[in-house]
Parts: sequence; structure tokens; C-alpha cells
Amino acid sequence: MGYVNDLYRCNINAQTPGEILVNTVWMRQDAGSVPNLSPQQVADRVRDAWTNLINVGSGPFAASVPLRPYFADDTVWTSVTAYKVNALGKAVDQAEAAFVGVDGQGSQALPPQCALVVTLLTGAPGRSARGRMFLGGLSTFLTPQGRVLPASQQIITDAMASFYVQLRQTNNAPDVVRPVVVSPTTTSARKITRVQVGNVIDTMRSRRGKLVEARIARPVDE
Repeated sequence: MGYVNDLYRCNINAQTPGEILVNTVWMRQDAGSVPNLSPQQVADRVRDAWTNLINVGSGPFAASVPLRPYFADDTVWTSVTAYKVNALGKAVDQAEAAFVGVDGQGSQALPPQCALVVTLLTGAPGRSARGRMFLGGLSTFLTPQGRVLPASQQIITDAMASFYVQLRQTNNAPDVVRPVVVSPTTTSARKITRVQVGNVIDTMRSRRGKLVEARIARPVDE
């Protein structure tokens, strides 16, 4: 089975001292919608939504505020690279959109391998129907027990939900494009319906022990 048509892989690129951070967002253009978006249009859309997430904080949820204080001041986002992917999963075209003045403002940084996990839910069962985004380059917003502060968890959940809603709702052309989870096993692409953020820090290279975490979820495309 091949990948669905009109699929775009978007890498959000950032730098911290000694580390290069890459977050991937998959976008799908709905069948029958026209005109087909270019990789440049998709890259611009993801860049604008991420800029809003970090610097502005506007969105449909009550706690949507800029996330700059939640990232260390040496975390700097550089660009979004968007690849158009064909039915065989190969990139056939690409474009880049540069960030300007998008960086963290937190004064104390967590170790570079630490990340907060955003779980992407699609409403379908099974691991292959879920995605994850690791937010690295974080500042410190933890309780003395090492968990994410409840207010911070709420703010980050609302901000990430607003980011995915903006990706779906921003229309600078008569098109229908939405963020999706791409299954590594079935190559299906399912729309993201909800995001979850837990209150335990992971690392980008391994899962965190057996700590049980409490999660907050928000709908994005139900």
C-alpha cells in the first residue's frame, strides 16, 4: 500500500547549544480540493502557526499565551522545511520558510535531552494511529517533585491545540489542508482530533521509567 496523495512532511528546525532540534508535522490536502498547494505555501503556513505559538499566543482556548517563557533563551528556531511526498513515500519537491526572531525567553534551561511529549490522537485505536511531538530546548517549570507545574501543563496543552487548529483553519487559498498522523506500518494518514500533554518530562532518547503521569487533552478537529 502506498502513501496517500498530497502529503507534506514539514520539519520545524531549531538550535540549542550543542543540539539540533527537529519537530515533524505531517500535512494532508484533502482529496478533491484545489488548487494543489506548493511546498512553499505549506512551509509558510507551518512557520506562521509556530511563530504564533511561540511569540503571540492567540488561539481558541482560554489559556493560549505565548510559549517563549517555557523554552530556554538559547533555543532558537531557524526554519521550516516542507517536503511534498509521493505515493511511494519519497520527497519529490521541497521548500523552506525562515523564522525571524522566534526564540525562547526562559532563564534556566533543562538538560538538552529533556523534552515534554505532546501526544497526537486520531480517534482510531492502536499505536500506529497515534503520533508524538517532543518539545525540547525547555526552561525549568517543574514542581519540587520534578513534575510539570499544573498551570504550565494547562497553558502548553492549550497552546499546542491552538497550533494544530491554526494549521487546519488558516486558508490563504481555497484549499482544505489539515495536520495528520502518518502510520509507519499502514501508510495511512489520519486527521488529528485531540492533543494530550502529560505532567512528566521525558527524554528524546528514552521513555521515563515507570512514573505515572496525569494528562490534559484538547480537541482540535473532531
